[in-house]
Amino acid sequence: RSVDDLINEIGKSPNFMVFLIATAAMSCSMVGTFCAYMIKFTGVIPEWMCMETSEKCVGLRKLATDSHGVVNPEFYNIKTVCENDLGYGSDYRWNSTRASLASDFDIVCKESDLNLLSSLYFVGGTAGLFVGSWAFERFGRRKTSLTAGLICFFGTSLGFVCQSYSFMVVIRLMQGMGNFVCYAGCYIWVLEFAAENIRVYYNSWSMMLWVFGYPALSCVSYLIPDWHYIHLASGGIFLLTYIPLMVLPDSPRYLLSIGKAEEAKNVLRRYAKLAGVKINLDEIELQVEEKKNENADGWCRGLKTFQDMFEHKGMLLETVVQCYAWFTVCLLFYGLNYGWSQFGDTPYVNYLFAGLGEGIAYVLLIPVTKYAPRRVAIPLTCLTACLCFLLGMIDWRWSAVWNFERLTAMVAIVMIAIAFAMIFLWAAEIAPTTARGFVLSACSITARGAAFLGPFSSQISPNHRVILGINALLAGTTALLMLLLPETRGKPLVETPAEVSRRRSNQNLNSLTTCRLR
Repeated sequence: RSVDDLINEIGKSPNFMVFLIATAAMSCSMVGTFCAYMIKFTGVIPEWMCMETSEKCVGLRKLATDSHGVVNPEFYNIKTVCENDLGYGSDYRWNSTRASLASDFDIVCKESDLNLLSSLYFVGGTAGLFVGSWAFERFGRRKTSLTAGLICFFGTSLGFVCQSYSFMVVIRLMQGMGNFVCYAGCYIWVLEFAAENIRVYYNSWSMMLWVFGYPALSCVSYLIPDWHYIHLASGGIFLLTYIPLMVLPDSPRYLLSIGKAEEAKNVLRRYAKLAGVKINLDEIELQVEEKKNENADGWCRGLKTFQDMFEHKGMLLETVVQCYAWFTVCLLFYGLNYGWSQFGDTPYVNYLFAGLGEGIAYVLLIPVTKYAPRRVAIPLTCLTACLCFLLGMIDWRWSAVWNFERLTAMVAIVMIAIAFAMIFLWAAEIAPTTARGFVLSACSITARGAAFLGPFSSQISPNHRVILGINALLAGTTALLMLLLPETRGKPLVETPAEVSRRRSNQNLNSLTTCRLR
């Protein structure tokens, strides 16, 4: 019997203990929220006030005061300090007891330096995933994820003793290298244990765990006034999420792919006992096509994956299309996500709204992934986002805050968030077991490049219609290209590249790749 049949039989019915273990394994998803937006909290610029002995600052304040003696709130924007070259201690002082790395590193007037710290997290993630794509197949999902998680933990905890900007650069790179690899490995691990009929629930739950990170980060940052201690507390939270990886076994699919059939059987026995399913594995022989030698060198396996892609051109096409889809969806997701910051005036309120918005999207994700075919649902969300961008060009304003562009942007954000969550599941279902870690890592690497660029996408042009047009083009082309990918809902996971070719043939997709790569 195939491992897919056994896993579907064992895990077909919901089980609380199985769900609890899967949740523990995926809890590192919250770590991603902390790492991605930590600089928004630790680097928040404190409120300031004029030194009454400073003629320069007091004079500027008088110019910003109306006839009723009310100072324009815009005066206390940090731009006043930067544009007028006010000196700390001589012209102004901080009106807050909170310690910020922006003031400690003297970069309150260097917004680009703060943005760079945020973006370096994704640079670290890209570098980590290059190694992770090899390590997942060489050392397994669990060991690779645990090692990467500990790198993220140590990097974050080092923030407690950080005293320089250059040291923080290293910390951000370590956070990215560790967390992205850890989360990708945990997600693959859970998916390879999940029965086909409940994969969609685990995918949605993984995204909801990410959402829970928003209020958690907001609360930790609000309650702790010193950014050094925010790093220390966050490191402790991260370590708690990695504890399950110290005791959980590796994926039976992975064990079988490297020839460890007996070990895979033992893991399946424990899984069946936990799920309360009686099944006799003693007389069952597990088989998988093109089974790897358990002593095969990891680098050779990586090269074999490249060879498989060029031998099975359908697998190459699917990987390239998915990389493009991940890039565009991630670019739109991080570019649009800053739209939630329009609500509220502090990062604590802003990111609570961000979590609420994404939470709505991920609640809708459950029925969409359960009942809609992948080749319909994901392209449709991108197509809807494309339409929203085009409609957003209509100049219709009904208040000082709200206009038609903002309304359509909010709908687009929900659509892109759904697509953002679903492409992870679809990619894991499309890729064969022997190359799943490689394919997901390749997709994640392209997505990290998009994440680095996303926050700056609003600076492409001063004309908002140009930006909307580019967004519409990206979303529209992604929707069309996704039609080249196979349907996987209700289908067993493929184990080898040969099965990928057969799947494309069965779904009449091979006519799209008739040209041979030589």
